[in-house]
Amino acid sequence: MRSDIAVGVDGCPGGWVAAIYQAEDGTIAFEVVARLGALIDAHPGVAIGVDIPIGLGTGVTREVDAMARARLCYPRAFSVFPPPDRRVLGSRSWEEANALSKELIGKGLSRQSYGIMRKIEEADDVITDVLQGRVFELHPELCFWRLAGGRPMEYGKKRTAGFNERRDLLQTVFPAGSIPATRAEALALVRDSRLIGRGAGADDVLDAIVAAWTALRFARGEAEVLPTEPQRDERGLLMQIVC
Repeated sequence: MRSDIAVGVDGCPGGWVAAIYQAEDGTIAFEVVARLGALIDAHPGVAIGVDIPIGLGTGVTREVDAMARARLCYPRAFSVFPPPDRRVLGSRSWEEANALSKELIGKGLSRQSYGIMRKIEEADDVITDVLQGRVFELHPELCFWRLAGGRPMEYGKKRTAGFNERRDLLQTVFPAGSIPATRAEALALVRDSRLIGRGAGADDVLDAIVAAWTALRFARGEAEVLPTEPQRDERGLLMQIVC
């Protein structure tokens, strides 16, 4: 696995926002791609951190989600959505998914979790247990928690204060001038990158950047993997989060 380049990926309405970090010269390039598989294929041998659940329970709860929430504390813990049971994949409405989840595990599915279910399905289609050696799940808020020395973010990421809080942290580990100073600058970065998708927000840009930081640390053996002994789902995928 290369240790001079890393990719961080965050979902957005138009597809996936990717931050490609070249560690040698400190540059960050941005893309918005329609398909996760195409992005993975375009970066062979590169660590790729993706903000999406990978490894889904079948009648069991993912232990790693509870671990992530415990570290983030209130109110950031609410940003860790419980993913659907694997058997709920394929549902084509929230009502169908919610009813099926209640039937299978006795708990409904939140609208937030259903909102990312198409992307969960997409990731599940392309990621294998072998590929998990370099393409892995992360959670941006947990990455920022790590970057802040184990302190959850004070402000929500969609607030200006939240953008500034996360920007200031990123500026401590990336070269001067590489991190957008304002929301407008962040949006300009993705709008000027030959996009085929739309809908990327300023918070998506910062999430992708912190994911790239985590991916580089993963490639260099510096990141933490939760838990130390992760569960595997029925496809053999590890239920783990890197931070």
